[in-house]
Amino acid sequence: MIVFKTGTLTAAMPFDRFVGVEIEVEKGPKPGVSPNPWPFVKLPLGFIKKSDVSLRCQNGLEVNTPACKGRALTTAVNTVCKELKRNKYQTDRCCGLHIHLDMRPERKKNEIFANLTYLAYAIEDILTAMLNPYRHHTSYGQPMRKSCLLKTVSLNKKNGNASGSSCLANKFEKYGTIEVRYHHSTLDPKEILNWIYLWNLLLDYAKVYKDEDIALLLKIQDKKEKLLVMEKLIPLPKKMVNY
Repeated sequence: MIVFKTGTLTAAMPFDRFVGVEIEVEKGPKPGVSPNPWPFVKLPLGFIKKSDVSLRCQNGLEVNTPACKGRALTTAVNTVCKELKRNKYQTDRCCGLHIHLDMRPERKKNEIFANLTYLAYAIEDILTAMLNPYRHHTSYGQPMRKSCLLKTVSLNKKNGNASGSSCLANKFEKYGTIEVRYHHSTLDPKEILNWIYLWNLLLDYAKVYKDEDIALLLKIQDKKEKLLVMEKLIPLPKKMVNY
């Protein structure tokens, strides 16, 4: 069962939207037996510890936070990173960071998701440039530009198709969320929180953007020029531009 934690909205995390975070790690202490294979990883109630099929190396672990917003989200991310570091877990090339953005209150879920997919395709060169290249070679983090033609993404956008891709997934029926899988795993809470902040901005923009703006982004090849246009359209706070 998913636990929800509401926190005060802050300048660091001002979005009134629940977010769940999945962090995959490996090479930690050897797990024991069920029902609690990881008693040494001490986390508050509402956090989930489990194994995952994507973890192919040694002593893998995935931790899921409760669905949080505001200060509670910041606290949850910091808590997990601190505890996993304490147990000397590491990130490896088969580990990922997934975030779930709550879409339950939205009436036009499919349309918004199709818009977000089209937007992500247009700026994917910016997104992937921020990440470790090894993530792009896993089955869960392949960029859309590697697996989808622009024609397909454009048609999905036109028809409001919310099928998604391996790195941006529709989880409406199971969780009521959009799952973002682009990011490599990390135990740097600042990096995780910046990534969450960015995708909240992109999701908000996907509700209001104009098709001609995305067409412009698709045409721009230079990343610095594209970032300047993104900054005007979304708009991006200075901390996001620096990030």
